[in-house]
Amino acid sequence: MTQAASFENNRQIRVFISSTFQDMERERSYLINRTFPTLRNIASQRGVMLTELDLRWGITDEEARSGRVVDICFREIENSVPFFIGIIGNRYGWVPEAKDIGEGVTERFPVVSHYLDSHLSVTEMEMQFGVLERKEDMHAFFYIKEPETESDNPVMLRRLKEAVRASRYPSSSYISIEDLGRQVEKAFVTLLDELFPEEGLTGHQKERMAQHSFLQRLSMTYIKNQDSFDILTRFAEDPDHDHLVVTGDSGMGKSALLANWAKENISNKHFSVIPFFLSNGGNQSSSSILNYIAEEISERCGLDSVNGSDKKTMERLLQEFSTRNDKLVIIIDAINQIADVKQAKRLNWLPIFPNNVKLIISTLKTDATMEALLSRGYPVFELSHLEEKQRKQLVEEYLSDNYGKRLRADQVSGIIQDPQCENTLVLKTLLDEIICIGRHDILDQQIDDYLHSASVAEFYEKVIIRFEREYSREFVRKVLGLITVSRNGLGEQQIIRMAGIKPLDWSAFYCSFSTHLNNQSGRLEFTHSYITSTVWHRYLDNDPAFERESRLTIVNGLWEERSDYALQEVPFQLDKVKDWNRLHDIIATHRYLSYCMDFDEVEIGTYWRHIFDALPDKYSLEDYIHDCPDNEKDAIQFYIRLLRLCVVLFKIKPKRVFLRRLERILQEHPEYATAKAYRALSASLSGPEDGTTIQDALRYARMSLEICRREHDIPGEIQSLSLLGSVYYWESVRDKIQGSDKKAFNAWKEAKDLSVELFGEIHPLVMDGYKDMAVMCDDLDEALQLSLKAVDIGIMLFGKNHPLLGRPYHYVGCIFRNMGRWEDALHYFQEAYRVWLPAYGINHEIMVSSLGNQGMSLWQLGNLEDALECYNTCLSILSVIYDGPEYDYALIQFNRARILHSLGRMDECYHACREVEVALQSKKVSAEKRSRDVKKLYLEFRRQLPRKN
Repeated sequence: MTQAASFENNRQIRVFISSTFQDMERERSYLINRTFPTLRNIASQRGVMLTELDLRWGITDEEARSGRVVDICFREIENSVPFFIGIIGNRYGWVPEAKDIGEGVTERFPVVSHYLDSHLSVTEMEMQFGVLERKEDMHAFFYIKEPETESDNPVMLRRLKEAVRASRYPSSSYISIEDLGRQVEKAFVTLLDELFPEEGLTGHQKERMAQHSFLQRLSMTYIKNQDSFDILTRFAEDPDHDHLVVTGDSGMGKSALLANWAKENISNKHFSVIPFFLSNGGNQSSSSILNYIAEEISERCGLDSVNGSDKKTMERLLQEFSTRNDKLVIIIDAINQIADVKQAKRLNWLPIFPNNVKLIISTLKTDATMEALLSRGYPVFELSHLEEKQRKQLVEEYLSDNYGKRLRADQVSGIIQDPQCENTLVLKTLLDEIICIGRHDILDQQIDDYLHSASVAEFYEKVIIRFEREYSREFVRKVLGLITVSRNGLGEQQIIRMAGIKPLDWSAFYCSFSTHLNNQSGRLEFTHSYITSTVWHRYLDNDPAFERESRLTIVNGLWEERSDYALQEVPFQLDKVKDWNRLHDIIATHRYLSYCMDFDEVEIGTYWRHIFDALPDKYSLEDYIHDCPDNEKDAIQFYIRLLRLCVVLFKIKPKRVFLRRLERILQEHPEYATAKAYRALSASLSGPEDGTTIQDALRYARMSLEICRREHDIPGEIQSLSLLGSVYYWESVRDKIQGSDKKAFNAWKEAKDLSVELFGEIHPLVMDGYKDMAVMCDDLDEALQLSLKAVDIGIMLFGKNHPLLGRPYHYVGCIFRNMGRWEDALHYFQEAYRVWLPAYGINHEIMVSSLGNQGMSLWQLGNLEDALECYNTCLSILSVIYDGPEYDYALIQFNRARILHSLGRMDECYHACREVEVALQSKKVSAEKRSRDVKKLYLEFRRQLPRKN
């Protein structure tokens, strides 16, 4: 990958500023305090992180002449290629001698010896090394101060100016610091226009570039294991397996393996690859993963950009992809790093994949995600340690290719035979530490000290202690503490400003610590969990005040920003420090609502729940109304998002307020009415809750349907018809309106017929249409035929074992149950359970329905013990997935009580009865209309029981 491609993918500009020290203080101060803040703001609007490196800013003359300056400057020039600014005043600058150069500099940069022989100043060394002698093209700009005055070295200064003016790079004169600032700003705005046009990139494009950049970084110094590659390739081509789990200890190279395999197969003629690396940092929520993969699939399918990051959106795209001949392998790496919000580590958010889509997922053996994956019965590939021969190859190639160094044979042998160095990450870290040991007389002692670490944790503790000795404990503590508590990493300028450190000191540390840092679009995070856990253990675990201070430092440093980055970081930190008032001030805004509801609606819901729990009477969702946009079109989208938020939070009262306001806007401005807006109103008014208005829901569903038909929007028409059928369904079930079942059936049939017309008979939407129609069909024989047709289509699409067959199987079971054909019902309920279990795991609400129906069937067949076992498992699941009793809890306990009574186990029966009574008194359960039927049946059953002594 070229240098240009690299920085464009990274969306980052690191520009090195070269000038003399004493006479350039005013210029540097103006650029740092005036020009570059302006440029950073322009760059950030295009998703670009701009970092200026002026290593002479904020240091003393004595520090500027220290031996470490040349080494740090040359390393930072390399890190900043291809961006460079040179400013030449009326001084030539300090000319160092060999004794002034730090140890190891001439070995790392041999050209320095030539510069010393030529008596070049440090400033000219930077310009020659960074630009004038460099073969590759640079984005370099030179500025020469006018008029000339007396110089410390006029001959050398004149020669340098002539060399700059004769170079292929632009140079110009300036007469004042304001003139310099204007020229620098103009040059870099032009550069931004060239490299990162103003229309910018979408959030998905930025994430894709970050993922690609991370994949490229993982490709460096990788020792290929062909056996591991072959295992992944065989899986990708195996028609009988859809999932593969890659596991192993942290640091074993799981991410590197998957990255390099993905890179090698990126143009495979048999399948496409979509990799997603959570270890790349950034937002680590389930919705961010789904959104990224959905966007990638939508592009491959030629669809418009997706709007939403939920499981249903993903499954819709996968269903569309299932009708194609293409094959796809999705990689989700380091799933153990997912934010465990709403029990995300149970992985129930993962969609169901069709036959032409495979999933490779990596995690740690001891993580909760591994338990969830094992419960699904997925095959596991455990990564093995590198063999000694491979470790030897890694040591020799890593040192020679990157640093031109070699170790003695006995030193190599001692390293590769050490148990800790079986871990690839530990081995690479040790080699990085060896590079930092400049004295050969202590090299053996230092290697021996690292190799005598009792654990990986102790090894990394020693690494951190080494940095403390070099930079001071307080410096390392401040810098690493900020990076550790940050959610999505911090930019270099943010770290310098928040930690209150000098750029030169930061650059020295950054160059030494960079192997432990991942740069994602200019924001720095740790590359692996060992450093993170070491920093937590050493600085944060036992010092909550320091943790709070670090989090508030980030909040205060970003408080005035309203970038997407700040909108992710600031609420996260405020939630951690429990500053509910400031958290409310951020999230109760139109800007945050519009961003977060498209980014992660679970997150905004979590923040609101925390606020409501801590301050139950102070804030309300209606607070948003004060920030409603004045523009009617924007206001419509505003209230659609608020209605979705009410669904997330189960807030009925504000939902009604938002409904009425959205209704009023649409009535006053019918020219802005859309099918989507009417569907939002209809979906919010219908459903199982008490107090909703079915007639209004029907009216809005019809209006959405009318708009779709007028605009010839067939996909929208199918959505509106499906919604209309759902409204009729709830009218029939909840309000017992006669004839609504027929209307639901007809709406779903029309949606099915349109789907057949648009997609053909063998399509997931057609399968869903037959399944839905079967639910509302009065004639049980006809309902059975419809549901069996849904099963047949599903088998043709996905095979007999696919999780998408679960609902058709389940519905066939329900129809047989209604017919009283209990053996047939049990068979199909068990089939649904069989295909659901690998996809969802046992702890999922769908399993409660499946096991509950199995229990009922077994009970009717006289198998009471097995029926009781089904209900006991249901209770176990409910205790995991819900806080407190739900409707299902009351029903299951009631059925248990009846079975226990039949078995004569009366003590257990009475205990189950007490649980039913407690559940029926719960507000959650009592709000359910269905609970009235349970209560009636329970009271009748309870009256028949003898009074307990």
